Amino acid sequence: MPKLTSLILTFLLAATIPVITLAQSQQVELFDTGYSERIYDIKIIGDDRILAVGSNGLILISDDSGQSWEKYDSSDSYYYHKILFVDDSIGWIQGPDKLLMTIDSGSSWTDITPDLSEPYRQYDISFIDVNTGWIYGQHEMEFAIYHTFDGGDSWSKLGAQKSTPVHDKKQMSPEVMLSLAPTAGIQFLDEDTGWSYLFNALARTSDQGENWEIVEIDQSYIRDMYFADSQNGWFLGNVPISNFRFEGNIFATIDGGETWESQLAQDGMLSAISFHDNNHGWALGNFRQVYFTNNGGTNWYAVEDTLINDYSTVSIAATDETTAWITTNEGVLLRVTNPELITPADAEPDIAQRISLNQNYPNPFNPVTVISFELSEAQPTQLSVYDVLGRKIEVLIDTNLPSGSHSVSFDATNLSSGIYLYKLQVGSQLLTRSMTLIK
Repeated sequence: MPKLTSLILTFLLAATIPVITLAQSQQVELFDTGYSERIYDIKIIGDDRILAVGSNGLILISDDSGQSWEKYDSSDSYYYHKILFVDDSIGWIQGPDKLLMTIDSGSSWTDITPDLSEPYRQYDISFIDVNTGWIYGQHEMEFAIYHTFDGGDSWSKLGAQKSTPVHDKKQMSPEVMLSLAPTAGIQFLDEDTGWSYLFNALARTSDQGENWEIVEIDQSYIRDMYFADSQNGWFLGNVPISNFRFEGNIFATIDGGETWESQLAQDGMLSAISFHDNNHGWALGNFRQVYFTNNGGTNWYAVEDTLINDYSTVSIAATDETTAWITTNEGVLLRVTNPELITPADAEPDIAQRISLNQNYPNPFNPVTVISFELSEAQPTQLSVYDVLGRKIEVLIDTNLPSGSHSVSFDATNLSSGIYLYKLQVGSQLLTRSMTLIK
């Protein structure tokens, strides 16, 4: 299986994330479904119909934009965790042991669960039309992908996955790996081109899933991904700081996965991401953090509202340029609308206008590289190097510096190959990037 060795992960992290204060025209609305089950996913169909799925076989339908809900009698106790539609009529809902299909916008459902010779837990699905789809799942300790060309009447196990997982679980400590539930996802953009992830590795295919190129993500525990097209995509990578503490990152690519940039980092895991188009997207953290972007992730803004803090959030779905729906453990839905980016007149200038930290050059390097940065005004400045566990390796600069461009060499002769972080502290602001040492 070929490897992508040219991958560069570029971190651009800020200590503080701009906050959206919801004005009168901006609001979080609560929709009570009347059921207490955990809701895993939601889908807006047409102008008024909404579908939601959850635990205990819950399938809910609203034909008045969420004001009232009816439960579809699925006659089973499976939980459903994903809704996928290719148009306003044809769609699927998926659980770990069930796959249902509709051709009438969810009014009725047909069971097309694959009849396989082995027990199989489904993690994710991807369909590009009524006939062509993929399932990513697990049999015992093997992760594999099944493919259908006939709408689910028959499924074939892809040859490359018959004996080994699509990806290896790399470099996380055994303690961390044992504490994490398996995560796997798949998304195809057309009949040939697709992406998948498993634990802490991301892969792409150009031959319908028969062969996969692994993109090395190393320390990131992936929780979700989304590709708007063949060039623009995002995934949530959670980097272990200690065995049970993670830093959540949003990674983005604009060149089909050749390079990746970290657009946002927070303390704690990020769990869900959804984009309406290349520019407008939303992300959700494990501890009720909600983020919004209107420029493809160049800037992410934290959306704060007391109503969001009242519920245990599960997933988020972007429905148009200014609206997202959030599902919860309590059976209610939250709709966030009109997150216009309003900056108070007395707000501080954006950090990007005051300081910038450049990617080290060369990168990867061995053993010397140059780190450069710019200051718009004189500031107390510290530049330090850390390992991925957060241990300080060396302080390169710790002094007052004038405005302008600055650079310093870093010599890693005495260090082992791996990923290192360099952090620029200017006053109360912090920027961080990564660099790769290869010996």
